[in-house]
Order: sequence, then C-alpha cells, then structure tokens
Amino acid sequence: MARNPNRGAPMSRFKRALGGGSPDGSAQARGRPEDAAEQINSWVNKSTRQTITSLVPDGLVDQNTGLVLGSALYFKGRWLDKTDIGKTAEQKFYCLDGTHVLVPFVEYDRTRLFAAHDGFKVIKLPYKQGNNERKFSMYIFLPDAHDGLFELTKKIFSEPAFLEQHLPTEKRHVGIGVPKFTISFQIDMKDFLKDMTLELPFRRDADFKDMVKEGDSKEPLFLSDVLHKVILEVNDDEIEETSVEKSIGKPLPTEHFTADHPFFFLIREEVSATVIFMGHVLDPSSQY
Repeated sequence: MARNPNRGAPMSRFKRALGGGSPDGSAQARGRPEDAAEQINSWVNKSTRQTITSLVPDGLVDQNTGLVLGSALYFKGRWLDKTDIGKTAEQKFYCLDGTHVLVPFVEYDRTRLFAAHDGFKVIKLPYKQGNNERKFSMYIFLPDAHDGLFELTKKIFSEPAFLEQHLPTEKRHVGIGVPKFTISFQIDMKDFLKDMTLELPFRRDADFKDMVKEGDSKEPLFLSDVLHKVILEVNDDEIEETSVEKSIGKPLPTEHFTADHPFFFLIREEVSATVIFMGHVLDPSSQY
C-alpha cells in the first residue's frame, strides 16, 4: 500500500531527520555536508523499508545549503491473490521503435471490470485492501495498436472528462497478462516553484527556524531545495507461487487483455476517487 515515511509523528520525525538525532544537526550540515546528506538518505532508506535507498544526490548539500525539504513515497501494492496466479513466464513486450524485449509476465484469468472502447481497452485491477477503509485499484489503458500510446494519451490529457468517462463499469471474465515493472521518478521542485512565482522561501532572508529544533540555528533558515521521489512497483515477489488446480469444464475467458506493448496506467483511491499515480510503461525491462 502507499506509505508515507513521515506517518505517525511527522514534525518530530522530520526534526530528527534534519538533526540526525544529534543536538547539533545544523552545525553538522554546515561543517560536514556529506554527513548530512548521508543521514537523510539513511533515514529515507530505513523509513521506506529499503525501497527508496537515497533521496539527496551527491553534491547537492554543501556548506551554503539552508533547508532541504524532501518527499519520498513508494507504492508496492498486492493486486494478485495467491489463487489468481496462473503462471509467470518471460514474454515479448513490443516497444515503440519496433524492437521487443523479453520480460516476466504474470498471467491469470479472473472476473474483473473491463471495457473495450474504440481503439483501446481498459481493465481495473484491484489491490488487496489494507487495515483501513482506503481501497486502491490500478487501471490500465491499453491501445489496440502497438504504437497507439501517443494518440491515446493525447486524448486523455486534452479532454478533462476522458478518464472518468472511460473507466470500466461492467464485469467480464478476462484472460489477463501484465508485465512486471518498476517506475522511479525523482525531481527537484525548486525551479518549478520559482516559475510559479514562489520566490520568497528561497531568498536568504526567509526564515524557517521553527521547522528545526530550538537553538540549532541563530541565523535565518532559507529553503535551498525541494526534492520529490516516487517509486512504483508492480510484481508478484511477495506472493508465494502455487499451482492452481483447474477444474474440468471451467469456462474459458470471454475477453483477453495482454499488455504486451506500451500502455497508460493510473492508480486511484476508490473511496475518494482520487488519482494518486499516473504514468505510462514504454519498456518494462528498464527501471524509469
């Protein structure tokens, strides 16, 4: 499920991260910037259970660095039950340039919400629910043509109601094939925020001293960088593969959904209808 490294006591944990658990965290950042970056990365690595191993790149923190805000989020949902698994085997995934790569696919058949539209198909793959009321699902938009992703995404982003209007509403018995993939995305938000006219926090007369422990800094604390990193994993590593006994006379799927070429996906929290991830897969053999 989606995890927030700051969940629980966000301000106290954030302060501990800034100070590295020591009473002189700001002095360490100014005197030994490499140590400060290592402390932050170590904390992110531990908080995300080794899924995100680093957030601050080498050389970003130096003796002139003020405050660095970091956001690390990973999503590793389990959308396959053990009884869902038919087989996991390498298959061809056809890329946009006409080549193909061999990648592991998970194949199974199940009754799922499914829709076939003009030029593309959509399927809903629900995740296993956690210990709260939130429910997450992945929706995959698969163009019929191997090179149809560009036209499909152009419609998605140019028509505001397109996604909602094309989500599946009817259940079908579907033969499903989906590649395993991992997507990693990291960005320094500073320039984007400045382009949005948010200049004041980055000026040296800005003061964020209230965000660190009292006494850590006697000078105004300005914002140097805002880092954001996300990792999304789709795989079955946490699931013990078991043989599935198929009864004689079991009906064959009436529909087929094999994501063996570039596709668009989104992950939505169903209770609030909020999209929390959105992206596309061009080559599942690469970690983006």
